[in-house]
Amino acid sequence: MTHVRTVLPPLWPLGLLLACLPWLAGCGGPTIKCTGQVLLDDKPLADAAVMFIPKDGSRVATGRTDSEGCFRLTTFKPGDGTFPGEHQVTVTAFVPKLAKAGAGGVDEESSGTGDDALDFVPIVWVAPQHYSRPDSSGLTATVSSKQHHFTFELKP
Repeated sequence: MTHVRTVLPPLWPLGLLLACLPWLAGCGGPTIKCTGQVLLDDKPLADAAVMFIPKDGSRVATGRTDSEGCFRLTTFKPGDGTFPGEHQVTVTAFVPKLAKAGAGGVDEESSGTGDDALDFVPIVWVAPQHYSRPDSSGLTATVSSKQHHFTFELKP
């Protein structure tokens, strides 16, 4: 009696495809060009980082405001926009706090350990810090082909 050996194709490609399905489903299709402006106390906020964080878990889009407070979002390549849908929005703007040199070289406003390699750089928040966190910014945006320009008015 002869035995017939059945050879099954390797299943790793199917496993890889199944593992990637949730990621592929979360891509949300093509991006939509998305622009906006950030105002702080009714004035344009320059040099702020803007993030659109999709509520469906797809890829985050980022932008930086210019001197007029205007931004363009990028997800994959510059200015390509963001995925449609609901987003939490953050705005982060701060500058390094400059230490004044005193008798000991630094004053109480600096970190002052004397070891520059270990010192942290103190900062001054230009926009209130709570706008930099998605759980406390209170900023949202629903991006669609009809709504893709947003104005965010921050209060000090």
